[in-house]
Amino acid sequence: LRGTCIIAELGTGGAFRKLPALARNNPPPRSLTDWANALNNFFDSAAATANFGDGGPAPGLVRTHLPNLSGTVAGAFDQVRLRTFKKGDRVYRSPSADEFGNLEPFDTPGSWFATRRTATKSGTEAQLNVSKWGNPLQELRVYEFIENVTVYFGRVAGGTGYQILIPKDIFARDVLKFIPPPTALK
Repeated sequence: LRGTCIIAELGTGGAFRKLPALARNNPPPRSLTDWANALNNFFDSAAATANFGDGGPAPGLVRTHLPNLSGTVAGAFDQVRLRTFKKGDRVYRSPSADEFGNLEPFDTPGSWFATRRTATKSGTEAQLNVSKWGNPLQELRVYEFIENVTVYFGRVAGGTGYQILIPKDIFARDVLKFIPPPTALK
């Protein structure tokens, strides 16, 4: 356990030393979900402030290999391959909604994006085949890469468009910026 903590301390740039302040400055979690969210927020902020030498992002955003996809994730592609998007490239997202109908926040998009802009609900559905996942098809958002990033890429299974999937170890919000305004789908 001690070795694991030392490695985690080095990997987070010393963030574990900040745990006592985190505990003092935040209310105690009331549920397992609160605990999980608190830990995710802590590790997200720790990774964001970790020192990687030149002050730049964590290494490894451009890759020659990603883990194989499986199950429904792999089945969402007709054929999947790797593609590196360059800083400034744009992708598109029809945001998901929670059980109350609230669309996901602009600054925390999911991991799936389209490579082509759409303007209508029927066009978005034809390209991306997203209604089966509960997507409300309300609007289209534009995001721009702020880093070069290797992603999963391929034709949408059951659709006519192409999609990308940001790898699990990368948060979309860390490599993409929202370009306002969103476009309402007609």
